[in-house]
Amino acid sequence: MLQSNIQTYIEKEMNVQGQSLSLYQEEKEYALQKELIPQNLTIEEKEASSRFKDSYIERVDKETDELIAEESPLSFLDTPLSYLKEHRSEFLYVESKWFEFIKLDGCSFEVDDVFGTYKVLTGLHMQKKVRIFTKTIFC
Repeated sequence: MLQSNIQTYIEKEMNVQGQSLSLYQEEKEYALQKELIPQNLTIEEKEASSRFKDSYIERVDKETDELIAEESPLSFLDTPLSYLKEHRSEFLYVESKWFEFIKLDGCSFEVDDVFGTYKVLTGLHMQKKVRIFTKTIFC
């Protein structure tokens, strides 16, 4: 799944960029390891901090699920994770086009009220037939 997703991404980017390709370090290493990149292609490495600049981030009240604020990824992603410990009544919901590589719809981040540990909840993107099977096992 991941290999085909990255292969598709590389092919799409090659159609746009021609003989050069811009990839993040992780995709570059994976593509080179799996030999997904043609020999004559020039690879430029993208700045890691730019990956989630187009993300959608919400701060949400845990109790009521009401939106507190939509955050700008450019500024909010520099906020330390300890923000959640200081604002225990909130959780963060994040969507990003980069989640599509691993078939996630979105992620929420929060601090557990009882144990004070960080929790990450993910929404898996899956076919309806798989979703029904999963529900019968876990519900």
